[in-house]
Parts: sequence; structure tokens; C-alpha cells
Amino acid sequence: MRRPYRRGLRVLVAAAVLAGVFAATAAALRFSDASYFTPEGIVGSPYVHRFEGVGGCGPALPYRFTVINGDIPPGLALAADGLLSGTPTTPGSFSFWVNLSDENPPSREWCRPGSSQRQFTVTVVAAELAVTTRRLPDGKVAKPFSFRLQTSGGVAPFRWRITDGALPTGLALAPGTGAVRGRPRQGGRFRLGVEAVDRLGTPAAATVLLVVTKMEVTTRTLPSGVAGRAYRARLATRGGVGPVRWRIVDGALPRGLRLVSGAVKGRPRTPGEFRITVRARDRYGDVSTRRLRLVVRGDTSVRRAGA
Repeated sequence: MRRPYRRGLRVLVAAAVLAGVFAATAAALRFSDASYFTPEGIVGSPYVHRFEGVGGCGPALPYRFTVINGDIPPGLALAADGLLSGTPTTPGSFSFWVNLSDENPPSREWCRPGSSQRQFTVTVVAAELAVTTRRLPDGKVAKPFSFRLQTSGGVAPFRWRITDGALPTGLALAPGTGAVRGRPRQGGRFRLGVEAVDRLGTPAAATVLLVVTKMEVTTRTLPSGVAGRAYRARLATRGGVGPVRWRIVDGALPRGLRLVSGAVKGRPRTPGEFRITVRARDRYGDVSTRRLRLVVRGDTSVRRAGA
């Protein structure tokens, strides 16, 4: 009668042992399947990936993650909770080993801390390089000018060059920085083909516009005056940088009138038609000239009184 009992007891013990083995195997600490697939990163763009654990003493007790060998992409950092995040700065393929461990020392008596290691690879690619500047701010002849061309994507540093057209005399493009600097000596609209090449040799091109305004005397005519009567007319310019200095370079005003600080004023003594050429010079030496006509009529009221 004892044999069946012993035989049954052996079966139960064996089953318990097997169950313990299966339970231990199921509880082994490892990385989750989702952890294996690290997304591709892009230089300059935010990156987030979370490593997760399965088994061991978690998730009841927190897992701990650390890099034990290799290099994660520059710009990224691995937090203790498994969050790999940041903004990658360098393209390439980066392999590194991560250690996954249970809480150690554990905060629960039932926990027997374990660990697991695995190699991961994160590939970082450069974003597509593009020149984003399409128009430079307007410049003025002889006035200091400085502007840096802009890009998006690519991997710094960049090299710049002009592929079509030319900057106005007095301005130059710095190949290492993309800065356009100097004092333009000529006005006009300048369309330029520019190219930027990043550290990896990736090129990007664009057409940009630069408008340089030249000082111009905008006064076209002078109002007529009357001999013997007070006269005042102000000359005007645009595009220059004040203060503006004026002078008559050809012809002469009628007696009694003078050009002072851009204003023709006084009392003309002689009627007639007078032609003068005025020149304006701004703060930076930009010059503009204009031929003007002034008509001075006789004072008809004096003639009537003497008639």
C-alpha cells in the first residue's frame, strides 16, 4: 500500500521542481522586445527612445539602466530609468552596451537582484541641407553692411561660395562663415547664386537678392519766385545717410538767394531764368547731383503802382 503513495509523492515533487524551473526561467531579467528597435536619429532634431526591462524584480521595483561600454551619439544622454534622449549633433552609427539591473540593494526582501547586458546601435543621419536665406536686408551705398547667410540641416561647419552673379563693389562673402560684409560702393539690385557645402560634402544652393539703395536728389523742380519777395524752397534726397551736405557745382542762383543746408532761401533781386546743378554728399561720401531750373518773375504789383 505504501508504493502507490511514494510514487505519487515523487510525481508531485518532480512537478514542483519543474514548476520552479519554469517560474525561474520566466522571471529572468531581460530587455523588452520593444527596446531592441532603436529609432534613427537626425542631427539637430530631438531624439527619444526608452529602454524597458522584463522580469526580475520589476516592474514592482524600479529597473536601472547604465552604459557600460561604447559611445552613445553625442548630444544624447541615458537616464537611470532607461530614457535615451537629447538632440544628436554628429552623424554616424554608434554602438554601445547597456546594463539592465534590478534595484540593488533591493527595497523588498523577496527580491534577488539580477542584471542583463545587451549591445544596441543608434544611427544618426544629417538632415537635408538647405540655404534658407532668400533676400538680404537692403544696404546703402557707402554705409557699413553685415549679414550672415542662413542654412537648415546639414552638419557644421559650412563652406560658402558665389556660383553666379557678383556682389556690389565693396562687399565680400566670407567662405568660412557665410557673412556678407563691407561698404557697398554701388547701388542696384544684385541677384546671386550661392552654395553652401557642409562637413560631409553635401551641397545646397539658392538664389538670393540684395538691394543696395544709392542716395538720390529727389527734387526735380524749384518753385518759381518773385523778385523782391521772400523765397524758400527745400531740396530733398532719399537713400542717403544723414547729415547731407549741399553745394552748387554749376551755374548760379540769382542775387539775393543762397543755398544753406539744403534750402534755397532769401529775396531774389533779379527776375529771369536760372539753371543750377546741385550736389548732395551724405555721411558716408555717397554723392548725387541734379540739374534744376528756377524762374524768378518780376513784381507786377510794383509796376501797377507806378503806372
